[in-house]
Amino acid sequence: MICAIRCAKDDNCKSFSYGKTDIEESNCIGYPAIVPEDMPLTEAFGWMLFAEVGNMCAIARDLVDDVADNKLTASSIYAPTHSTERARLSTVKDFENQGAWSAGSNDGNQFIQVEFDNVKRVTRIATKGRNQVLQHNQWVKSYSVAYSADGFNWRTIEDFVGNTKVFDGNTDTDSLVVHDLTTSFNARFVRLLPVEWHVHVSMRFGIFGCDTESD
Repeated sequence: MICAIRCAKDDNCKSFSYGKTDIEESNCIGYPAIVPEDMPLTEAFGWMLFAEVGNMCAIARDLVDDVADNKLTASSIYAPTHSTERARLSTVKDFENQGAWSAGSNDGNQFIQVEFDNVKRVTRIATKGRNQVLQHNQWVKSYSVAYSADGFNWRTIEDFVGNTKVFDGNTDTDSLVVHDLTTSFNARFVRLLPVEWHVHVSMRFGIFGCDTESD
């Protein structure tokens, strides 16, 4: 509902639409003269809600589950048993491998990334910490999100005032924390960048969405 909120805060905005490309986040475009001054609030709100929902997915799935292991990459890994393929939400520790992706360093330069086969619409992000029994209490407490069409030119999700949005992460190892995005975006690459962490940068993640209309 970002466009609805922006329009409501602008005295000159009577309605809005989207200006978008295949990759860029939807932008709100106000049209001051379209909706009459005396249009009932319920009718105007219904129109705005329809426009916002039209940019979401009817059914969102975890797109990370669709990709091959080599499409999951990261800034670094702690060891082969902590590799990027361990970053899927469904990962649990086994006798050979650890229960999450773990970075090689604890600093602000770390990230975990997924590459899709083609551009997808992203509507939700979910994370977990490192699955481990009775030890290694590790998780990411907050993170930001970047996305790209080509893996070279990146945009970050921003908050209402244009700053990089920092998402709340996890507070334990196995609880699922989900963020439904107020505005979806289209991308082929999505990257999560840990901002704060507990003990060590370790996480599992899911990127939920659907195919774009052009697929």
